[in-house]
Amino acid sequence: MTDDIERVELSMDEIESILERIRGAILEKDYQRIEQVFNSYLHVLRFAEEEGATIRELRRLLFGPKSEKLRTVLDDLQAEQAGGSGEQNTSPPIAAPENAAAADATDSADAGKENNEGSPKEKRKGHGRNGADAYDGAERQWFPHETLKPFDPCPEQGCTGKLYEMTEPIVIVHVTARPPLDATRSEYQRLRCNVCLKIYTPKALENAPQEKYDAKAASMIGLLRYGTGVPHNRLEGLQQSLGIPLPASTQWDIVERAAKKIAPAYAELIREAAQGDVLYVDDTPNRILEVMKENKEKKRSRRSGDG
Repeated sequence: MTDDIERVELSMDEIESILERIRGAILEKDYQRIEQVFNSYLHVLRFAEEEGATIRELRRLLFGPKSEKLRTVLDDLQAEQAGGSGEQNTSPPIAAPENAAAADATDSADAGKENNEGSPKEKRKGHGRNGADAYDGAERQWFPHETLKPFDPCPEQGCTGKLYEMTEPIVIVHVTARPPLDATRSEYQRLRCNVCLKIYTPKALENAPQEKYDAKAASMIGLLRYGTGVPHNRLEGLQQSLGIPLPASTQWDIVERAAKKIAPAYAELIREAAQGDVLYVDDTPNRILEVMKENKEKKRSRRSGDG
């Protein structure tokens, strides 16, 4: 099947010509996607044609490294800069941010430890680190280069090459603390004429939220109270200390209003469960003391009867 595929070789000038022709005919966001596909294709093709490139390295390029640590990514970038053109790299090494270095200090210390025989200590598997892909709920931010974009000429003096977008950006996960229920205080400017006294407000006020507590707030309160066992009074004290007051009585009102909205769905779930033929409850881990006492007495009576 792969023998029937015709290989088409395109030069950089031909690719740029194609992109220029289609730029005005499609949406800008679609053009950017197509441009990224071209960049990825050129990068993979250039890497595969390099002398000494292996299938393992190509698979790592397409699917990413197993470890998402910043140190690993930066090492790959340095190695690519050193061996991409076949010449010695004279540029200074890429330095990791201070917070990333501090985050990896523990791993470096563990890797450098030696046992009593003097051999390096083998790193223990399952050390509990989560890669960047594990943070599905994290807010995503994209920082493009300030002055450069793909297909721009290389700014290095004396270099005639052009830039391409690498398939793997540098990913840094930053974890911060927020209250379980956060709040946003929005202030809308008002302007009033000193003659006709007409008041002018920004158009953003028309899209301002009408409810103080949204559905997510109600869900979080219900999850904390009935899912993880956090009492309303305890959550009230936590929110008060973090500057986002949330009285216990208000929490109850919010959850009650939300519960009434989902009550029909809850009733339907009960009805569906009632149609089942088998009701299974596993209580094997629980020991019933009364039954254990009866079993012991029965054993004693059997032994005394046999004697």
